[in-house]
Amino acid sequence: MASLSKRLTSDAVVLALATAYFYCAGSAYYSGFLAALDLNPDLMSRDYSLIVFDGFIYSLYPFFLIFSTGAFFAWFFSFIIFPKAFDIFGRHPRAKKLLLRVVASFHVRSGDSDFIVKSKVFSLRLIYSVIFVLIFVFNLSYFQDNGRVEGGKILKGIIFGVAIPNVIINVNGSNKALHFLACGSQNCAGFDADSKSIYYFQRIGHVYIAPKISP
Repeated sequence: MASLSKRLTSDAVVLALATAYFYCAGSAYYSGFLAALDLNPDLMSRDYSLIVFDGFIYSLYPFFLIFSTGAFFAWFFSFIIFPKAFDIFGRHPRAKKLLLRVVASFHVRSGDSDFIVKSKVFSLRLIYSVIFVLIFVFNLSYFQDNGRVEGGKILKGIIFGVAIPNVIINVNGSNKALHFLACGSQNCAGFDADSKSIYYFQRIGHVYIAPKISP
């Protein structure tokens, strides 16, 4: 019973960490996207569940790339590097002994004092923590840059005349055609090329033009 409770607790911790990571990834991507289009993040806020889902989708490619690269290097070292290395060290006992000494210096040995053991464990944990933080920050920067790139594509389409106005809203009793930019949980944003202005409007009460759909 105790083992089952411990397992459920560990699973809950993993799920909470994964959810937090996906939320950070989705938020970083969306913030980069809004920054590229110069949109107000307070007016374009999104639902928590949607941010987590987007973070999960955006994380699939880097996760696949990391695991596939790791699998390749594991195969490469296991079948090519390690066999040749052990064959070389087998023919040179002195080199093998030196290598074992170098490797052993990075591990906690049974003859070490308590102070040395604690210092080695602390330094290893510190190194692992720094590596984890660097990877986490790099991932957030990666997702934010991707968001900026996607927002930049929309902006370039408007600037160079490739995109056409595709949403119609009512402003002071008259219809205005805008270039659709994005939608948050409550508000959407569109760009007016004539006045060079960004309009914020509610998700309901506007017409979206679908030129690809024909009767």
